[in-house]
Amino acid sequence: MKKFPRSFMLPLLLALCLALTACTDAAQPAASGTSAAQASPSASASASAQEATPAPVAEDVATLAQGASESMILVNADNPVGEGFQPPALKTLKSLITQPVKLDDDSIQADPCVADAMNAMLAAAKADGEATMRIQNGYRSYSRQKEIFDSTVNYHKTQEKKTEQEAMTITKSKVAVPGYSEHHTGLCFDFGSVEADGIPFGQTAHAAWLKNNVYKYGFIIRYPEDKQSITGTIPEPWHVRYVGLPHSEIMQKQGLCLEEYWQALQSGPITETVDSGTYQVYYAPEGGSLTLPQGERTIASDGRGGVVVAVKVS
Repeated sequence: MKKFPRSFMLPLLLALCLALTACTDAAQPAASGTSAAQASPSASASASAQEATPAPVAEDVATLAQGASESMILVNADNPVGEGFQPPALKTLKSLITQPVKLDDDSIQADPCVADAMNAMLAAAKADGEATMRIQNGYRSYSRQKEIFDSTVNYHKTQEKKTEQEAMTITKSKVAVPGYSEHHTGLCFDFGSVEADGIPFGQTAHAAWLKNNVYKYGFIIRYPEDKQSITGTIPEPWHVRYVGLPHSEIMQKQGLCLEEYWQALQSGPITETVDSGTYQVYYAPEGGSLTLPQGERTIASDGRGGVVVAVKVS
């Protein structure tokens, strides 16, 4: 094998080293570029998440209302349900309630959508040391409403010697005209006291507990003392109405009766933070549509083809 002089080998080795260094330096930009791309996985993930989350689209009311309870129906002198109205699938309170309660009549009926909330409320009352609650009335048919209304008119005519017109006026201030009663919905209940016969219900411990706590379970005191000019009904501390969460919480926080809450919904979405979270509440009438944000939904019918949708946004 041919041998090269040492004076030739040294320059050759030096040239080889320089060539290897140049190749390594040339490869560095590509490696740096790969590291930079790998250095921001959160940004990539965020971008991917944004691409994966679909943009909100309009949803028609008819679809949203499928299977929804009618817990947000408004019934008053301006919004009757009429003689032919029939709540869906009424059941006896006796079959729905698992907590201690005194029912004046085992045949009292209610919309089944109230069951879980009613049981939770009665359990809470018991835990707070309240005596057994008493429920005197629930659902009333049109014929039963008419019977109560007519007998009240007759009482004022015969016992108080009022004229027909006077008796009608007095009766309407205390009793709903048939077809205009909340009791027709199966969503409201008249509470009484087991241990305070002869004492006005509004002065009992039960009344105080209901006033301070029903909203936590989806109920409201339907006819508060300071809202008679709006509800058109005298204060009834015993009259408890189911509207569902978070509506009862929002009404309690904002100091609204049901009429005022509905008026607010007509003006646009309501945003409120309550104990159970932050919600945006939307309303659309029959034939309309809603574009809703992402979040857990609670959907209720207004009983007239429209829907109220509460979206928990945080």
